[in-house]
Amino acid sequence: MTRLYPDRPEGNADVASNSAIPGRTTDSAGNATLSAAARADVLHAGPAGYGELAEQLRQAVEKMSGWMAEYGDFAPHPLLDVPLEQLEQATGALHERLRENYPFFHPRYIGQMLKPPHPAAVIGYVSAMLINPNNHALDGGPATARMEKEVVAQLAAMLGFAEHLGHLTSSGTIANLEALFVARQRAGPQHRHAPAGRAVTVRCHLHRGRGQRGRPRAPGSD
Repeated sequence: MTRLYPDRPEGNADVASNSAIPGRTTDSAGNATLSAAARADVLHAGPAGYGELAEQLRQAVEKMSGWMAEYGDFAPHPLLDVPLEQLEQATGALHERLRENYPFFHPRYIGQMLKPPHPAAVIGYVSAMLINPNNHALDGGPATARMEKEVVAQLAAMLGFAEHLGHLTSSGTIANLEALFVARQRAGPQHRHAPAGRAVTVRCHLHRGRGQRGRPRAPGSD
């Protein structure tokens, strides 16, 4: 198989080994194992916590399926059934292709601004995705909509805002664009120095949607 990144070191302990992870060692066969120094009463970040993550995910699926069972048993439509052999082939191919990524998770890799989510976040994400609530309206996700308000309140308190109004977004890019839009609207036409329909930032980190010469198009512009 042709490697996507032929210049990336393969099998190099300095890049991909777990030996640099606290509480983790690598045996002669290259298998990562937890050392006696690793605490058993915490959920570690990164690969060091994935053993406990697997158990926590099992419990999460069990608890959510128990909640679903309270509404009565039902048989899914046969068209939704996925043969296990095909599933294993697809996931096996996925896992192999994901190996072509750079080791963003590793503390020696500093080229990525965001590390993988903490295993605790993965547990919350999987738990919610099993029922897929939607926060577009209170009746689309009553529980998670309340959680969203709680998180926004916690973020506001962390930043020292007594009064606040906000919501969670799908990415930092969307958050930045919304902030630009709000700032432009609050400034009013008399304070807008940017061309009509645009907002301008200097060395911003929008990543996408840039217009001419680094000027990102503001939401609602043509």
